[in-house]
Amino acid sequence: MVAEEEVTDWTGATGKVTEAARDTLADAAGLLQEDTDAAEILAADLFALLPAPGGALLRIGDASVDAAAKLVAGVLSRAPVLPGAIRASRDLVASVYVFRPPVVGLLQDARFDLRIAIDNNRDELAVEHGDQARLRLSAAVKAAAGAQGVHPLCVTKSPHRGKHMAEAKQFLRTAIDELDEALAALREMRGSVKHEEILVRQWGVEEASASAREARSG
Repeated sequence: MVAEEEVTDWTGATGKVTEAARDTLADAAGLLQEDTDAAEILAADLFALLPAPGGALLRIGDASVDAAAKLVAGVLSRAPVLPGAIRASRDLVASVYVFRPPVVGLLQDARFDLRIAIDNNRDELAVEHGDQARLRLSAAVKAAAGAQGVHPLCVTKSPHRGKHMAEAKQFLRTAIDELDEALAALREMRGSVKHEEILVRQWGVEEASASAREARSG
């Protein structure tokens, strides 16, 4: 059993790593959005080149202007405009969740630190918050792995690429949401640990534990 101060340190370390993972996933999501935005800008530029209704040219080959616009949008949706951004997004996600020793991702570091904090904590409420954070971290790992699995499909020319892009973005949004919840639980856990530290300093271990039990039962 480590001292309460060390538990606080481990809890704080977990929070810092979790926040770093959350920021990394947000960057990864931003890179995916860059490809989508670039495709929309390119499509708009191409649409601007199409003849306006009432102009000299109302048809392009056998297709109407409207059909040509839809054709352009369809072609752009099938192939990435910024494949490098998608690959960079994939690399960021891998840095967060990968677990192939000796390479360990940020979320694996966070779960390791959190396990130490939970295992060495005597405050039941803090442990409850820690368990909530642990579950959220596990859910974030699962979502990040889902995004990593879909990423290769996002750089492949396919009529289904738009669907794969949407799936990758949703996985990342889910992972980020789970990490936000994990951070909230970690803040509660750290607050409980600090409260326990104060009680221990004032009354000693036995009295502090009794006070914590009484507070929970009330």
